[in-house]
Amino acid sequence: MSASAAAIYDYLMITLPIHMADEDYAIAPKLRTAGAPDVVQQALEVIGHQHSDLQAMIGRMASTWRTLAEQPERLPELASRLASGTARLSAVLEAHLALEEELLVPALGLHLPPETRALIAQELRLRPGAQER
Repeated sequence: MSASAAAIYDYLMITLPIHMADEDYAIAPKLRTAGAPDVVQQALEVIGHQHSDLQAMIGRMASTWRTLAEQPERLPELASRLASGTARLSAVLEAHLALEEELLVPALGLHLPPETRALIAQELRLRPGAQER
């Protein structure tokens, strides 16, 4: 099994979905409830749509990455599909991460009290799978 392809597969199938769920279920509801400004509320909507887009892209690419992880000799055959899918995924991820860094992360400190931030941290530590990652 190709270690690099397996690592990408694990990131796309495990780590990234956990990250998105953390934002959707632990962070976004608290920012909404706290009455964060409209620009943050709008960013949360965009981030939610990006999560849906990312999940769809990952679903379409998962079998290709898995095939490559298990059969690295098939890279020449899979290269075009991987390149185009990865380019689309990369573009959405870059926009997503920029929005997180510009608005979401600062909003945590600006609009949530310390006890709410501590609650989020606790929720993230206690969620299933947190200890393995």
